[in-house]
Amino acid sequence: MHGKSDNKVKEYSVFVESVKTISDTKVSYVVKLLGTSDKFILNFYDDTYDEIQTDLNAYSNYTYGDVIKLKGKISIPEKFNNPGEFDYKKY
Repeated sequence: MHGKSDNKVKEYSVFVESVKTISDTKVSYVVKLLGTSDKFILNFYDDTYDEIQTDLNAYSNYTYGDVIKLKGKISIPEKFNNPGEFDYKKY
């Protein structure tokens, strides 16, 4: 297992802090979970490989201060302890 995950679909409200990436296949934002100090990267993908067409244009217009209501799972990556190893959780 590569980190902790609740494995339950829940509803979340997040505050958009910044746009991280917008490409043909992915839109990413840095968001803060409302009611906490927890920040994470929110990714929207065009998952055409599983025949689900996602209109990424619908997800690419959020800006600083927008609040997004989501339904999904949050996965927390493990913290690595080897010196020099990339720490995805810290990232």
